Amino acid sequence: MPDEISLDRFAPPPRAAYQGYLSEAAAEYGIEDKLPYLQQMLNVESGGDPKAKSKKGARGLMQLMPGTARAMGVKDPNDPQQNIRGGVRYFKEMLDQFGGDTIGQVGRHMIEHSRLEVPDPYEHLEISDC
Repeated sequence: MPDEISLDRFAPPPRAAYQGYLSEAAAEYGIEDKLPYLQQMLNVESGGDPKAKSKKGARGLMQLMPGTARAMGVKDPNDPQQNIRGGVRYFKEMLDQFGGDTIGQVGRHMIEHSRLEVPDPYEHLEISDC
């Protein structure tokens, strides 16, 4: 059921050139069915700006951290095609790690890469309360 969520309403599709790179990379890694998620990730992460740079140092359209970019074979994180390919490869690796659970992978990514702090729901309990 979670993979049936429509993401169309959240952001416009990426520019045509980026759409082509996303489609090529999704096909290369066998995740064509995840293209809507990849489109939204690109829009949310960088707003379609290939020179986007976060305060934490993530760069490019898919906002790859330097270590992740290197691990994914990206030599120039500002090159749209390289950055997208690296971002899609990373997404595929996370999908494999989470058994294809798109929502779980996206949720993990958002928690790990956001400024939000996720509260511990059990922090208020005393050991004697258990």
